[in-house]
Amino acid sequence: MNEKYVIVQYEVTQSKKGEVKAAEVLLAYPDTLTNAKSRLFKWESILDIRGIRMRRATMNDYPRTKKQKQSEKVCSRR
Repeated sequence: MNEKYVIVQYEVTQSKKGEVKAAEVLLAYPDTLTNAKSRLFKWESILDIRGIRMRRATMNDYPRTKKQKQSEKVCSRR
């Protein structure tokens, strides 16, 4: 299986209590290493997005899909 990589950005937010929290925001779905590198380069240089990096994809990074219901087939063989 090929290794997939995602592009993430760290975001610092403040809660209502005033606590500082760091959160990781997923910017791109899992892709091959060469595609992820070229996308990262374009985003940093052309779009001037800072604070982004690339890491290996985990199972949580893949998009969620709804399970399709399988229609029950009724076989009446007597």
